[in-house]
Amino acid sequence: MYVEISKAIERLYEIFSPYASGGMEYCKCGCMDEDEILKLHYAEWTTWQDKEVEAIRDFIRSEWVNRIHEEYWELDTSTLGVLGHFVEPKELFALWNITLNTRSLQNFVLFYYQYSNELGTKGIKISGRTYLINLEKILTPADLIPQLEQEFFNVSEKDPELAEKISIVITMLELSEPG
Repeated sequence: MYVEISKAIERLYEIFSPYASGGMEYCKCGCMDEDEILKLHYAEWTTWQDKEVEAIRDFIRSEWVNRIHEEYWELDTSTLGVLGHFVEPKELFALWNITLNTRSLQNFVLFYYQYSNELGTKGIKISGRTYLINLEKILTPADLIPQLEQEFFNVSEKDPELAEKISIVITMLELSEPG
């Protein structure tokens, strides 16, 4: 389930404000760095009350959706591993609408270009468990290649490096198709 980032932040502060001695102030953008997320992991957050656990998971899902669709985000496997302590990677990927907008599509290109082989062969370790992730199976809608081709032409003059990566990703996807 996905909740808007602003609602997820409000819910976090509503649930956790009783634990703060001087009240809680927060940034409306929901910024939270990896160190803060890891502190929750080491605090054994999964043993907390159900409403607290779900508020944290809702925030992580919302943060993911907001960043992957709206920001230029050089997502890497390390960040994915940190987020995976809270929400399984396959669930996060299921929330990623690659063709939603240009930003989402470009974030996919950069991530797929850099990590698709690694995730499919070595996987990603989270809490001692290895997740093998076949991005082609979970992240490639039927209309993806035509949209990537259009994006290639949109950026070819103003960002040749991105255009080259798009071209390589198209080839990788075509080679991964059965038959």
